[in-house]
Amino acid sequence: MDESEFTGAEQWYQRGGATTTLGLPDMTMSGDVVLHVTHMKARILGIPLTFTPDFPPPLLLPSMVVTDLEVKRPLAEADEVRIDGLDQRMES
Repeated sequence: MDESEFTGAEQWYQRGGATTTLGLPDMTMSGDVVLHVTHMKARILGIPLTFTPDFPPPLLLPSMVVTDLEVKRPLAEADEVRIDGLDQRMES
């Protein structure tokens, strides 16, 4: 991808019994963006879809709007990442 925009995203992880949550109100990844996931639920054109390594997206259009995205084990690479309004919380 050339660019990926995330609005209202949240990343969380658990460590030592505590859960840390990063609120990502607005995040833009740009410049040779690559997203790897093991499982992805999303809505494309309003249609709910689930993709896995055994069932990848059959067609990738030059421009797509994906909403209600949920991924497992994401790994993202990009030349540039911009996060506006980062919010970090810890709960034990």
